[in-house]
Amino acid sequence: MPLFHSSHEAITAGLHNSGMLVFTPVALDKQARNEMASEAIDFCMINDPHNPLSRGSRVTLENLLRIMNSPLESTTPSST
Repeated sequence: MPLFHSSHEAITAGLHNSGMLVFTPVALDKQARNEMASEAIDFCMINDPHNPLSRGSRVTLENLLRIMNSPLESTTPSST
C-alpha cells in the first residue's frame, strides 16, 4: 500500500501513475490503522510523487506506527 506525506502528493502520484487512477486517497487514521493491524499489508513510503511507485521505501508496521504517533512538524513560523 503506498503511503504519502499528504493527500496532495497522493493525488499528484495518481496523475503520474495510471495504476492509481482508480484509487481515492484516504487518511490513515488510528481507526484504519487498527483495522489493518491484523492484515498482511506491505506499506511503502513514496517520497516523490512524480517518481514511479516502485521507487517507494518499504515501511514496516512498527515504523508506520512510530510515524503515526510522532508529533507533526510545524509548518508555521514561530513568533519569536
